[in-house]
Order: sequence, then C-alpha cells, then structure tokens
Amino acid sequence: MSLLLGIDPGHGFASRKPGVYDPGAVNGAFQEADIVLLYAHALDDEAQRRGWPTFMTRRDNTTPAPLGRRVERCHAAGCTILVSLHCNAAFIASATGVETLYMDDRDLADHIQVRVSDVMGLRDRGAKARDDLAILKFPSSALVELGFLSNPVDLVSMMRPERPAAVAAAICNAIEHSRSDL
Repeated sequence: MSLLLGIDPGHGFASRKPGVYDPGAVNGAFQEADIVLLYAHALDDEAQRRGWPTFMTRRDNTTPAPLGRRVERCHAAGCTILVSLHCNAAFIASATGVETLYMDDRDLADHIQVRVSDVMGLRDRGAKARDDLAILKFPSSALVELGFLSNPVDLVSMMRPERPAAVAAAICNAIEHSRSDL
C-alpha cells in the first residue's frame, strides 16, 4: 500500500460558515484552531521526513477550509489515511485526557490513542466509535483529541514546545504499526 497522509487541523477560517473564523474551543488567549495548526505542521514535517507524501486540509487560519468539503478534498488528493487534530473542552475543569475517535478504522485509532496519550502524559480516555462526525466519513480516519483546553494541566501539556514534534512522531509510529504493508 502506498501512503498519502491527510492531515486535518480542526476548525479555522470558514470551517462551519463561509467568511467566519471558527476558533474551536477557547481558553483565554488559547484557541483550538491555533494549537492544532501547530501540531498539524509538526505532523506534516515528521511524515515528510519519513518520505510520506501529505495533504493538509488547511495550512493557516486565513484560507477558507469548509468542513463539509474536507473529506472530499482528501479523496481528490488521493489520501489513504486521514488524521484530524483537535482539542477537547468541557464545562467541568477537571475533565482531562486524550481520546481518539473513529468510525471504521478502530485499529488505527487504538494505535494512535495508546501512543499519543503516552507522549502527552495525560489520562488515556480510549478510542471511541462515533458515526456523527463529518471528518470520520473518510474510510481510514481518526480524530485525535489532544487534551482538554479547559483543563489547566492538559493545557500546559499541550503548550510544551516539544509536544507537537513528539505527538507527530507518535502518530507516525502508530500508522506504521497499524499498517504492516508500509
């Protein structure tokens, strides 16, 4: 199998509504769209370092990236795997941890979940099946919730300068372990 990794930093400009910026979860000056963009660029760098071609659904916060077209764009680009990056949030500040959502590819989600929760040093909330998220309509996909933006400990973990590169390596290792034909 040849691999073309689709990378989706969640939210951003025109994600939900044309002409409107969607920051995702917000905690003071910290916006989910900004944080996951940092992680997405690190994942792009790591994948390319390994010789894997990539496609990003957005590279900045100014170019429109409608959520409803992201899966279609990944199909058109020839992606074989799609990883969407997000930050969780809750009204209860004690909610904590990493979770990976999937629709069809539990093996990929399980491999990502174990490695990312280990690297983040946060509670492992497990891989969870979801059939109501547009991005998971891509056949081999996983949506990674890196931690809770609403939890101060999770936020500190996500904002450590070394974290994006470490998470990127963990995701790439997970992909290698879930795909024996790479």
